[in-house]
Amino acid sequence: MLVNDFSISVLDIGSVSGINYIANDLINYAQEADRLNFNRFTVGEHYNSMLPWYSPDMLIPILAGVTERIKIGVSGISLRYHSPYKVALDYKLVSSLYPDRISLGITKGKVSPTIEKYLNSTPVSSVGSFEDKLQSLIELLSKGGKHNTEPFLPPFDGNSPELWLLGSSLPDINIDLLRTLNFTLSYFHQPDKSINKLRDDIMIIKDKLMSIGQAQPRIGIAIAGLCLDDPRRIRKSVKFWSDNKPPIHSFNQIVGSPESYLNQIMELCVFLDVYDLTIYNIGVDINENIESINHVSSMFKL
Repeated sequence: MLVNDFSISVLDIGSVSGINYIANDLINYAQEADRLNFNRFTVGEHYNSMLPWYSPDMLIPILAGVTERIKIGVSGISLRYHSPYKVALDYKLVSSLYPDRISLGITKGKVSPTIEKYLNSTPVSSVGSFEDKLQSLIELLSKGGKHNTEPFLPPFDGNSPELWLLGSSLPDINIDLLRTLNFTLSYFHQPDKSINKLRDDIMIIKDKLMSIGQAQPRIGIAIAGLCLDDPRRIRKSVKFWSDNKPPIHSFNQIVGSPESYLNQIMELCVFLDVYDLTIYNIGVDINENIESINHVSSMFKL
């Protein structure tokens, strides 16, 4: 495995509450990731009082509009709380405006009962399972574009987004649904997620996909960490988030100087046999995160 074999993306969920982060920092971050040749820049859906946004849907066309070539996406939509038809309509439209540049990440994540009440007029248990909604979304995006077939999914000559299934492990879903999906497994959402368990989960996905004739499934991992020149600044950032409530809790962090960071990433990815990497930076401000992706781009010769 060589450093230039990798496809590397950036995830942001917003670390400072307020419109200034979206209007300035987030856009600068996405533009820098674009300039540095990262593959995707994605934003998360999280319902946390500290965050500058909860639902990222409106950010997708804005970020696509202020960047040139990088893919823009969501990581990811908690599909159990959304209408598959509405998701398909919105993301087919933006994908048609920005062909081959939009990715749609889907998660099985849950929200608090209070938030669930506002996201759904009826209980989630009454409106279909996650698997039902995922199947409906896939069918809509693959078949719903014909203008003589209901439900209509305009624009009829448009493009569909790249689909990703995200999580800490593979959900128990019908194997036929896996054919049209890419996969990212998170290494940072669970404190007890061991590298051996992660490798086992990756092998399960590969084996299932190979059993239905998909020989080379696209599987990646998501990590949290930070790459800076000064070890003191790294320790300061890690301590800051240990002393203060972070936007989301992250575990199994990979932090270090460029050389140390690269060695840790290479060791992890060789062990897991994955080439697709999504990075969530844990800097205390946007400047640290941008510095970190500059180091990563240089190290991996993006």
